[in-house]
Amino acid sequence: MGSLLDLDAEALVAAHPCVILVQPPAQGVDGGLHALAARLGAQVHAWPLATLTEVRTMVRELPAAMAPDDARLAVRATELLAAL
Repeated sequence: MGSLLDLDAEALVAAHPCVILVQPPAQGVDGGLHALAARLGAQVHAWPLATLTEVRTMVRELPAAMAPDDARLAVRATELLAAL
């Protein structure tokens, strides 16, 4: 729904998200996004992705953020980590 620099809040609200995934800038996620997510009942998950270590962290944590009870997603994340 845009970038953190030009977030389209109306489009985000219209999407009715339960999870919002963000690659934050160096200064972090704007508090306005967290406030909007709280109003929507959505969780914000943010991962910097500047290094391979950060990408690995995101791949490892993403299944729990998206679908904690989906074992297939966790297995796929493990497979991707092994390939990195």
